[in-house]
Amino acid sequence: MISIDHTNGELAEELTTLIESCDIKNATAAVGSIWDELPVIYAITDIYCTPSVMEGFGMSVQEAAATKIPIVSSDLVPFVTEYLAKKTSPKIKLGSGTEIVNGDGAIIVPPGEVESFAFAINMLLSDDQKRQKMGELAYQATVPYFTWEHIVQDFILGIKSK
Repeated sequence: MISIDHTNGELAEELTTLIESCDIKNATAAVGSIWDELPVIYAITDIYCTPSVMEGFGMSVQEAAATKIPIVSSDLVPFVTEYLAKKTSPKIKLGSGTEIVNGDGAIIVPPGEVESFAFAINMLLSDDQKRQKMGELAYQATVPYFTWEHIVQDFILGIKSK
């Protein structure tokens, strides 16, 4: 599923053309704005992939993780590198020489490595047990830590310790 914001006509047209030129129109659901539909979309998602080349935190990744969805992400998403993988997470060296990180709740791929992203997505799509386990671990890394109650509690404790 791809969200295409039609208010940005030039980009919307470019994405639509790309979908057609890659001959994936029959396998792609191009929708408009999806903000109100996100909970439903996460509920029917098998994998959340973000090949982001710049990210401040990774809120959308965090939202997906909170619904037990495993993540395939670039290493430029701080939430993924800080919470869904450990420094000791095993690395997988691909034939291209690229290394991907097999984290607890995410597979982390260098940005721009299209074939490596495809490999990681296929790895999860072809292994239901791994996909389910990674989704559960993503959830455990997110909930209950990123709830209002926990964040407010940490904030108050931080103020009291000063």
